[in-house]
Amino acid sequence: GDITAEQLDNVTVDLNGLPTIGSFNVVEGRFSADTESVVSFRMRTSSSTDATVARTTEAFVMPLGSTQGYVATINANKLPDALKKKTYTIDSSIGSFERGMQYVFDVTVSNTGYTIESSSSPIAGWEEGDKISGEGEEAQS
Repeated sequence: GDITAEQLDNVTVDLNGLPTIGSFNVVEGRFSADTESVVSFRMRTSSSTDATVARTTEAFVMPLGSTQGYVATINANKLPDALKKKTYTIDSSIGSFERGMQYVFDVTVSNTGYTIESSSSPIAGWEEGDKISGEGEEAQS
């Protein structure tokens, strides 16, 4: 039979290989990742009232030059053994995350396996400006 919504109840998605700490140079507008901050973290998951969409997860990440080493791991404990875990390398479809863009990965699960399609588009309402304001203090290193 088909995969049921109940079988997808406890699906989680973890991101691996992404830096979680870095520094932002306000003069150059450039983010530098702290390589020691690369850890696995679970994305926020929400249900959907749409019967065709069981789960949605999202994460906000800093744009970096390359997605090499970025991996998404889908854990679906209520599915048959062959489908319980799916590892997807993000750089197989998206080479880099760019600022002002959103990236969508549509995952379809059936009894025969996973199909993953990716797409990207500008974030609605995103505006680039030339002014950065705020407060800060010099850090002694």
